[in-house]
Amino acid sequence: MTTSDPKPSILVVDDDRNVQKLLKRLLLKEGYLVIACEDAGTALQTAIETCPDLILLDINMPVVDGYTLCRQILKQPSCEDIPVIFVSGLLEENDKIKGFAAGAVDYLTKPIQNAETLARIRLHLSLKEKMTELKIFNNIMIEREMRIIELKEEVNSLNLELGRTAPYSEIWHK
Repeated sequence: MTTSDPKPSILVVDDDRNVQKLLKRLLLKEGYLVIACEDAGTALQTAIETCPDLILLDINMPVVDGYTLCRQILKQPSCEDIPVIFVSGLLEENDKIKGFAAGAVDYLTKPIQNAETLARIRLHLSLKEKMTELKIFNNIMIEREMRIIELKEEVNSLNLELGRTAPYSEIWHK
């Protein structure tokens, strides 16, 4: 990342202000832009409005739990590609499986281990960036393929006008 690249933004959602402060301090020190929310309603609206690069999400929160919030966020078209990492005190395998089933890409346990948390954040931000590049490349390739089909249809049409056989007999039609 060069100095002109925008800093990745991370939405931290946890009803515990101490955990929020700890994560915020850690992430700001690493140069990330950080937005913090305490409840699901605010977090959902913030995710939709800001479209952060990554979300760190607690599971045990009042009113709406993290599993439900994760599903709600990822249902939003503008948020469907945002990686969500659960950060929870729940240590059971079943809790982790529920987290992945809700759409999370990773699961960290409390107490927070700074080096592990940063390593996983870097990994998922890098994966997101690569997925975005792949989607762009895929769209370019589709556009090029469509142009090739159009050109082949033109060549066929011109050959038929000249009384010749169309050289491209198997053209995929839209």
